[in-house]
Parts: sequence; C-alpha cells; structure tokens
Amino acid sequence: MRFKEVVPQGIKVTLLADRGFGDQKLFELLRRELGFEFVIRIRGSITVTSRDGVSRPAEEWVGKGGRAKLLRNAGVTLDGYEVPTVVCVHAKGMKEPWWRAMGKPRPVR
Repeated sequence: MRFKEVVPQGIKVTLLADRGFGDQKLFELLRRELGFEFVIRIRGSITVTSRDGVSRPAEEWVGKGGRAKLLRNAGVTLDGYEVPTVVCVHAKGMKEPWWRAMGKPRPVR
C-alpha cells in the first residue's frame, strides 16, 4: 500500500475507523501486512467471544449501567478472528453503546 511506503521508518501508525470498516480481512491486512495498530468501531450485532469461550453479540457485553467491559484476546465474528482487545461501553451522555476492536501488529512468520 502506498500509505505504508510514505510513512517514515520508526513511526507507529494507529488507524481509527468507524463501524463500516469492522471487517476481519481489514484487521488482518492492517496487522500482518502493514504492521499498523487499529481501533475500529464494530457493530453491536457482531459476535464477540471471550478467551474462555463465551460467545454473544457485542451489545450483550456492555456491563451494568453501561460500564465498560474489556475483553483481552477476544474473537470477533462467527469465525472468531482474534484481536488483542475488545471494549464494550455505554457511557453517560452517549446516544448508544460503542464496541471497539483494537489490534497491535502481528509478527510476520
């Protein structure tokens, strides 16, 4: 990708995107091929699986009273694509809850 080519070496890139970009193919491209971190909002209907195997829609992971729920090494989508972190929250003043998938680059094998 051209963007990666113009980023000076040693600069860490974190992509921030809205829920229209919550796709495991994009997660993989960003992490493995480009070496970028990301924070991408996902839809509440996306299946999120905790590392101990509990699966439910992201909207059901929001804690009582809208409290943030942090899931480490969670699977997203029915395929269970692993991302380092998923945060589910409905903070005061927000019209609706937010669900974010966050990822760090994977080492190239």
